[in-house]
Amino acid sequence: MKYIYNSEPVDKIEFLTPNNRSFLFGDGVFETILVLQNEIRFLEQHHTRFTAAMKAIGLNSSKLTRELFTKSISSALEINSSATARVKFMLWRKETPDQVGYRTYTSDFDFLVSIKNNVNPVIIESSNLGLSHKVQLSPSPFSAYKTMNSLPYVLASIERSEREIDDLVLMNVKGNVSECSSSNLFWIKENNLFTSPLDSGCIAGIMRSAILDQYNVFEENTSYDALKGAEAIFSTNVARLQIFKSIDKKALETSHKLIDEIKQLWAP
Repeated sequence: MKYIYNSEPVDKIEFLTPNNRSFLFGDGVFETILVLQNEIRFLEQHHTRFTAAMKAIGLNSSKLTRELFTKSISSALEINSSATARVKFMLWRKETPDQVGYRTYTSDFDFLVSIKNNVNPVIIESSNLGLSHKVQLSPSPFSAYKTMNSLPYVLASIERSEREIDDLVLMNVKGNVSECSSSNLFWIKENNLFTSPLDSGCIAGIMRSAILDQYNVFEENTSYDALKGAEAIFSTNVARLQIFKSIDKKALETSHKLIDEIKQLWAP
């Protein structure tokens, strides 16, 4: 595997130092991007969200032009002889000699682009959805973005494995439904489509935005008990549409007109 580090191809990752701010503090953001046959899916949306995330944490977003963003992704694919892949674009605040602990005076950044070959979008039906007992999310000015500090999602994924459940609903500190462990949550009631608003603490997912652009979606804060009254529930990210067969073992619909239409967004 080869990487793109600050626009240059590298064979080894040798830049990690004891003062690397991503390593020390999670002081950075990332994007996960799907490329199918050299087509960068949702390129504009990814770049827009990434630069918004940079602004939210005080990085100089003007330096990450769309041209640089696109070229870096294409270069990572080229040096790995790949046309279809999942790309991870990681970007963090540059370390400086004058940084003391958390404090720093720079808005400059370093970045790394890596790929995982032959990852295609998938549509799956999962047996059961449950409630996380260990993780709550806190809405903030940067909670809508993918930050290097992903500890809540790590812990939720560990809990999911320990409980042998397909996915978990993460609530926020106000007791409202936010999202799943690695995806946005949607539900259908009386043929109406719902999702949690961004102020619930959920990620501003690329596929979430695509669905909101194309469908009439109600953004609603809701309780877990109310969610269990849904006819159908599914979750989304750029690589996966996950349709749940049940929530707390209560049966859900997996075949619904709205879901059948939305499936087309994952078509290659």
